[in-house]
Amino acid sequence: MNLEQINKNRQWAGKVNANFAKLNTLSNWHYETYSGTLLNGCGGWVGSHIFYNNVMVIGRIFGWVTFPANSWKNINFSTNPLASRVDFSNSTIAQNVMVFPNSSDARVPMLCNLSENNTQLGLWTTLNNDTAQIHDPSAHILFSMPFTAPVGVLK
Repeated sequence: MNLEQINKNRQWAGKVNANFAKLNTLSNWHYETYSGTLLNGCGGWVGSHIFYNNVMVIGRIFGWVTFPANSWKNINFSTNPLASRVDFSNSTIAQNVMVFPNSSDARVPMLCNLSENNTQLGLWTTLNNDTAQIHDPSAHILFSMPFTAPVGVLK
């Protein structure tokens, strides 16, 4: 191989390395995890994680929560674990959940959503006339609220 060919190969290798460096910059992902504090006598756990690069954020708030008897009709049950990290002001993050009473009563459909200026998580009745539902026994839920957003929502 002559000197000219070696120089061309070196230039080509430099371009390939530059392309890999650029690709690595675009795909440089970061991961963070947080946990919430349970409120109003609730038990269980609430967590969250976010994956982000210089373009987008992918995240999820999730948990398993137990509610004391006579408490779960409309209740804030946890702090929002991502409140200090993600701006949820334009968010529609929420999840319909089935609440499982710790009795023989039927499951109850409710809404798990952000409340208190997006700093807490709450469980809300989804029915306008909820008088037929029984909220007396303790109960529990599993929930998972995923979201994607532009990286600009990170604080």
